[in-house]
Amino acid sequence: MATAYIALGSNIGPEKHIPAALTELAARCRVAAVSRFYRSRPLNRPEQADFINGACRVETGLSPRQLKFGVLREVERHLGRVRTGDAYAARTIDLDLLLYEDLVVEEEGLTLPDPDICRRPFLFLPLLDLDEHLRLPGAERPLRELVHSEEINGAAVDVKFTQALKEQSFTHE
Repeated sequence: MATAYIALGSNIGPEKHIPAALTELAARCRVAAVSRFYRSRPLNRPEQADFINGACRVETGLSPRQLKFGVLREVERHLGRVRTGDAYAARTIDLDLLLYEDLVVEEEGLTLPDPDICRRPFLFLPLLDLDEHLRLPGAERPLRELVHSEEINGAAVDVKFTQALKEQSFTHE
């Protein structure tokens, strides 16, 4: 079994779509841990609702490509996500494969680790929640040393949403 980290985010009905996505993920792979969830302003779209973002650590027998396209994209479609050319569009659910073991991959449609991890607080904060000692493949220092507090840009823990998720059971401990 391989360990992978998946980002989850939504700004259209996140209270409905994030738990539904976690439920569907848990039916397809072992969800080992779920991070806290963070509320943040959408990038380049001040008129949109805030995003709620977090991450989960899963164990899977699927390859990275199978996980991304056979599971994550299918869950997105099932939950009403329509991918357009607009990278900043509002979305019901966004599932991104951030890390898969220690793999470094640059193929069409699949880049690991996700190149935005160190630049986007809504990605690195949940990863650090899941493993404060996490080291990106090929990095000489731990993730916590690669990011800076001034990069948080208003991302804050959504305590109420996180607590509501904790009351549900997605993980197999």
